[in-house]
Amino acid sequence: MYFALGRTAVNESEKLVGEWARLWSSPDAANEDFEKLFSPECEYVDVPFGEKLRGHEETREFHERSRQSFPDFAVTLESVIADDAGAVCATWSMSGTHKGDLPGLPATGRSLSMCGVSVMRIVDGKIGYCTDYYDAAGMMRQLMNDE
Repeated sequence: MYFALGRTAVNESEKLVGEWARLWSSPDAANEDFEKLFSPECEYVDVPFGEKLRGHEETREFHERSRQSFPDFAVTLESVIADDAGAVCATWSMSGTHKGDLPGLPATGRSLSMCGVSVMRIVDGKIGYCTDYYDAAGMMRQLMNDE
């Protein structure tokens, strides 16, 4: 489901967010392709884990680490709300199998699924700012549960 106020730049924002989800979900996606979605001075914040990434190099490394930890990482966009000033809010669901180490947590081989929200600012056709919000405690319960 997609909602929008004004259509001038909204279609481009929606396409960019769709590409963001596609590249998160593609096992063949090059980290450089992911990086190109972002402005050179972008900021990417992973709120639950307290990571603040700046610029292409850190954003590319974040994507690479995430894909190594969850090689089958898949993001499905549930809704996108965008305005013609470049503000975007995307709700999504994610699934994956923990096959690579996370900081402080060796690979468990367990699957997880969760939902989250990303708030973005699109600047000159690129993501200038992205903040991800999701349930990290729920994620850890799924990965560490001995059942």
